[in-house]
Amino acid sequence: MRKVRIYSLFIALTCSIPVVLGQYQFSGQLPDSTAGIPVYLSWIKDYRKISGVFPDQVIRVTYTDSLGNFVFEGGGLEPINQIYRIHTDDCDSTTNHFMEQCTSGERVAFIARNRDSVYLPISGDRQVFCTVVSTNESTGALLKVDEALEDLRYELSEY
Repeated sequence: MRKVRIYSLFIALTCSIPVVLGQYQFSGQLPDSTAGIPVYLSWIKDYRKISGVFPDQVIRVTYTDSLGNFVFEGGGLEPINQIYRIHTDDCDSTTNHFMEQCTSGERVAFIARNRDSVYLPISGDRQVFCTVVSTNESTGALLKVDEALEDLRYELSEY
């Protein structure tokens, strides 16, 4: 009987390991004046579509709490590195979020997999999505590429 209990415990622990290892958490902060607004998590399958917001990319929606905090967590993401984006905008519920009818918004793209944690705190000067703290080393490389593209856009706008 004791062997059956030990065997059952071993099976239960072995089966729960993938669940524990497959948990992700993407969290962050927005200014507290943004309580109750939607925050979107998108999976960017095609890098050419990274700058737009498309309905087929959005995989989760959450809302900020009274302090401006938000969290995406759970399982179900790919076990390999993928590009994800968190974004928010100033659209009300009657505006089409996906046809670029919103006048402003914030977004950040990062690389993650199903067991990573990403934290997006408000920076010292109250800027959102400027700082990315990630357990995935590849996120830093994507942020550098994104920064270089932004610099290039700025340089080209001068001409």
